[in-house]
Amino acid sequence: MMSMTCHNLLDPVACGCSSNASFDRSSVRKYANANTRSRNCRDFAARRLLCFRRDIASRRVSSTRTPNTLLDDSGIAQSPSQVLDLKEELRGPVSLPNLFEVVADDLQTLNQNLRTIVGADNPVLMSAADQIFGAGGKRMRPALVFLVSRATAEIMGLKELTREHRRLAEIIEMIHTASLIHDDVLDDSDMRRGKETVHQLFGTRVAVLAGDFMFAQSSWYLANLENLEVIKLISQVIKDFASGEIKQASSLFDCDTELEEYLIKSYYKTASLIAASTKGAAIFSGVDSNIKGQMYEYGRNLGLSFQVVDDILDFTQSAEQLGKPAGSDLVKGNLTAPVIFALEKEPKLREIIESEFCEMGSLDEAILLVKSCGGIERAQQLAKEKADLAVQNLRCLPQSAFRLALEDMALQSLKGQAQIAGMNLFGNAARWGSIAKEALDRTAIVAKFLCLLHVTNTYICTPTLVYGPSMLPTLNLTGDVLLAERVSHRLGKVGPGDVVLVRSPVDPRKSLTKRIVAMGGDKVTYVVDPRNSDRVRTIVVPGGHVWIQGDNIYASSDSRQFGPVPYGLVEGKILCRVWPLDGFGLLNH
Repeated sequence: MMSMTCHNLLDPVACGCSSNASFDRSSVRKYANANTRSRNCRDFAARRLLCFRRDIASRRVSSTRTPNTLLDDSGIAQSPSQVLDLKEELRGPVSLPNLFEVVADDLQTLNQNLRTIVGADNPVLMSAADQIFGAGGKRMRPALVFLVSRATAEIMGLKELTREHRRLAEIIEMIHTASLIHDDVLDDSDMRRGKETVHQLFGTRVAVLAGDFMFAQSSWYLANLENLEVIKLISQVIKDFASGEIKQASSLFDCDTELEEYLIKSYYKTASLIAASTKGAAIFSGVDSNIKGQMYEYGRNLGLSFQVVDDILDFTQSAEQLGKPAGSDLVKGNLTAPVIFALEKEPKLREIIESEFCEMGSLDEAILLVKSCGGIERAQQLAKEKADLAVQNLRCLPQSAFRLALEDMALQSLKGQAQIAGMNLFGNAARWGSIAKEALDRTAIVAKFLCLLHVTNTYICTPTLVYGPSMLPTLNLTGDVLLAERVSHRLGKVGPGDVVLVRSPVDPRKSLTKRIVAMGGDKVTYVVDPRNSDRVRTIVVPGGHVWIQGDNIYASSDSRQFGPVPYGLVEGKILCRVWPLDGFGLLNH
């Protein structure tokens, strides 16, 4: 029994081996699964990697060993059944979990870590994090980190992934999730991954803080990696997120937007993080600069391909399949690749877009024009070009199950609905799916105003309406409008006697207005149940906490019921009363 071994693993085509002496794709995947569980199996699988020649058109693979029963006396295989034509196989739907099978154990460990990585000392954020990470998701970005890490680690002879590889995957997923939380707030989305969004459950304020905290937490872990090249790489990604949002907000309903501008914006919003993920993994494997550069280009081209396909789905799938209203980007004035291509052929489409869909049925008409003018087909071609470039960027890697999975990721982007959503991306049925309508039109001016309002409300000052008996006689029973500043508590400038705005530790969706009675380390004596007895209790407030009470101890729910409140839940210090006008002025200390 013979087999042909190829030593030119970087360029198997150049080695001159026969196309029939190819590569058992399913066997390698089985070996790679064993790799993640046993170092001995990794060595054995490496010895079994034989000459591989990839024919993109036919996708022919064969076993590296041929059973004796199928060989004639001359040693030549007589049965063609050993050769598997993957052309039809690749046309069928392949799910992302199947692609990620070779790093399944790595992803399982990551999923276990994500829910605890926020930290137990942030009860509100812990609840938000459980909602976010509990929603699942494809975990595509950390999977790419693991795939590139293992593919490049083999080059350097590493038997296992390093701590830095695994921490990088967690950081990437946290950054991605934080960006999704903020995107949901900006887009006022109600659902994400089939579940209610964080801002829908906990309010906009908690959602923004949760996203900010995840950005900060990921930056902390990033700094602890102590690799300046990776720190610069990932820091640029966070900057790119903001640049992408600004570019998008400044070009809404602009029919003169060019394809190059669209690709730059798509790079900022999507491809930048994927490119940083793949290059960062290569950096921690210690490969040379050429391979690091190719991994960055792979992530960049893959991210652009995914973004173009995602923009196509906005026109070809229904609201139920997308998890958001169909045509949602177009109605907001965000012009994507299909629209940009269609605008080159259809002047009427420009008129509809520049009118900002003010007429009934104009959105449906615009979507039909995009489809009929070839916008979808040209966008598909653009996605294919980027995916092909991504596959070419992988030629620097040795053949392995991990490289195969990375190549399949590029093919996956072209199959969009068929392999990710379970439907054919280019099918006519999806084209004529139901188109949901959105009522809200946005403009760049409104977006900028809302951004300014958000910054002011979150970091400078905010109005708040307070009513009820808990703060009598300081505040009115029928309701007062107060102005709270959001600077003093961040500087540690609040103390006993100050009236403050506090996030409820019982219900994070609510804010309370109470007076600080004692700070951390202070001793406080209070009446346990003033309605029924004069019994008092004395405690020492723990460090990092405050003791809050309402001025009307007979009708207030405060620290006497739920104990000391973490200082981090203090959201602002009440400056003055602004309504009613006859009570305008500073509150009594």
